[in-house]
Amino acid sequence: MPDKSCVFFGHRDVDEDRLLRPTQFVTRQLIAEGVNTFYFGGIDNYEKVAASTVKQLQQEFPYIRMVLVLPYQPQHFEKFQNRWQSYFDEIIFPIPSYIHSQEAIPQRNQWLIEKAEHIVSHLLHTNDHTYRAVMEACNMGRKITYI
Repeated sequence: MPDKSCVFFGHRDVDEDRLLRPTQFVTRQLIAEGVNTFYFGGIDNYEKVAASTVKQLQQEFPYIRMVLVLPYQPQHFEKFQNRWQSYFDEIIFPIPSYIHSQEAIPQRNQWLIEKAEHIVSHLLHTNDHTYRAVMEACNMGRKITYI
């Protein structure tokens, strides 16, 4: 099966209960369309909703993969490493370590946009990296679902 992928972009301050059902619906729809790799650009609250949704669906669809894509190795990474490795199928750092953290986030977002055909987004405001990433994905012709 060829690799089809999706990335979730969202914000920290979300109503997780309100987003759970729409995220489940959209994720099931993407799996039905052949998406088998789900990228997560962080562990903010919306990404947690999305990751828990995909994790549950892995029981039903064991071939789908979850990939955590971090812009840089966080301080105390070893504290989280075992938990993340047991949750995600892969953890990657695509940005060279010499890139400053302020630049690493937009570069990681660009990497995600280039990898994913589908973007699922929950935007609350328009003045941050998340918004700019979704707009860039739109400009690149990616399929975007807003929740």
